[in-house]
Amino acid sequence: MKVTLLALNIIAFSFLPLICIAQADFRPGYIIKDNGDSINGFVSYGSGKKNTERCFYKETKKSKYTSFTPEEVNGYGFLNDKQFESWGLPAELKSANPAADSKPRGKVFMKVLAKGPISLYRYGKYYLLHKNGLIILPYPENKLIETNQGSMLQNDHRYIDILNTFLEGSKLTANRTGYDESELTQLIKNYNRFKGYEPLPKNQKPSVKLHFAIFSGYMQSKMKMDWPDVVSFSPSSTIIGGIGLDISAPRTNDRLSLSLEGWYAKIFYQGYSERSVSGDLFRQDTFVDASFFKVPVGVRYNLLGQTNTPYIKLGLSLYFIGSPSIRILEEVEKAGNVIITEENFGEDFRIKNQRGIWFSVGYERNIFHNLNMFAEFRLEKNNGFIGSAVQSFSSSVDYTFLLGIKL
Repeated sequence: MKVTLLALNIIAFSFLPLICIAQADFRPGYIIKDNGDSINGFVSYGSGKKNTERCFYKETKKSKYTSFTPEEVNGYGFLNDKQFESWGLPAELKSANPAADSKPRGKVFMKVLAKGPISLYRYGKYYLLHKNGLIILPYPENKLIETNQGSMLQNDHRYIDILNTFLEGSKLTANRTGYDESELTQLIKNYNRFKGYEPLPKNQKPSVKLHFAIFSGYMQSKMKMDWPDVVSFSPSSTIIGGIGLDISAPRTNDRLSLSLEGWYAKIFYQGYSERSVSGDLFRQDTFVDASFFKVPVGVRYNLLGQTNTPYIKLGLSLYFIGSPSIRILEEVEKAGNVIITEENFGEDFRIKNQRGIWFSVGYERNIFHNLNMFAEFRLEKNNGFIGSAVQSFSSSVDYTFLLGIKL
C-alpha cells in the first residue's frame, strides 16, 4: 500500500507541469475588432467563466499572446466552433446575484447560439434574446406555495411568456421548451427559418467521433496472497498487447471521451513463505502461471484538445481469467533434522475473476494525417484472482508502460 501511495504522489507531482501547460490551449480562430474587421490567428480555448472575461490571441502558434477585454474587441471565435460577442449586461442581470459578483461589470463576452431576426446568447446560466434590444430570459425559480389543499409547486413560466411574445405571428410556441441550450437554440433557429432567414451551412464538429487504437506494453505485477499463509510473490514481468476504442462527443466536449480497451496477458508468479508450528519448520514455494483477458473501462481527458496533447485516464478493469496452473512445494523440517517434502497443485484454491481500479497519464502526438502515436504509464490496484466472490485472499499492484498507434 505504501508503494502504491508513493507512486500516486510521484505521478501527481510530475503531472503539475502538464496542468500548467493546459492553460495554453490555443486553437485556430479569430478576433473581431471594433470596426468589424476579422483577424485570423490562434485563440485560447478556455471554458466557463474565462470565456466571458478575456480573449487571449496569437498571430501565430509561436508568437506571444495578447489579452483583449470585451471593451477592446467586438468578439472572437474558433473555426467551426464556438463564437462570442461583446455586449453590455442588462441591468437586471447585473443585479441578479450581487453577492457572487462584487466587482461592477461593463461589457462581457456572450456565447452566440443563434443569429437572425432573433438572436440568442448565453452568459453563464442565463440566456438572452436580441431583436430590437437585449432582453434576458429569467432563470426559472420554482417555488413551494401554501394553498387550501396544502403545499404545491409553482412553476416559473416567465421565460416562456417572453419567448411566446417574440414568437407572435408564427406557428411556433415555447410552452414545452425547457431552459436548456439545445432546446432554446433549436426554437430560435426554427423561428428565423420561418422568417426566411437560413444561416449559412458550416463545417460543424461531428456529434460522435470514434478513435481506434492498437498497442503493446511492458507490465510489472506485484502480488500478495494470505491463504493459507501470507505469501509475497517476487515482482513478475510480462509483455501485453491489446486494442482500444475512444468514444467522444466533440460538439459537447472535445476533451472528454469514454475509453474501452481489451488486453491479453500471460504472467508467472513465484512466492515463498515459512512458518514454525510446534517446533516444526514449514517452508513453502508457490508457483502460479496465469493468463487473462482484461477489459479496462474509463474516462479520458485531453489537456490540450484532441491531438498533440498530454492526457489523463481513470477507470475500472474487468478480468476474465483462464485456468491458472498452481504448483506448491512444501518442505517440513522436524526435530532430528527429518525433512518431509510434499507437492500439490492447488486443488484447494478458489479462483475468481478479479476487479481493479486504475489511473494513467500519457501523451499523444499526430505523426501523419489521422495517424497518432501515444505513450502511457498506468498504475492499477486489483483484488486478485485467488478467493471467492465474497472474500478475496489475494491482491496485486500493476505498473504498465504502453506504446501504440491510434486512428
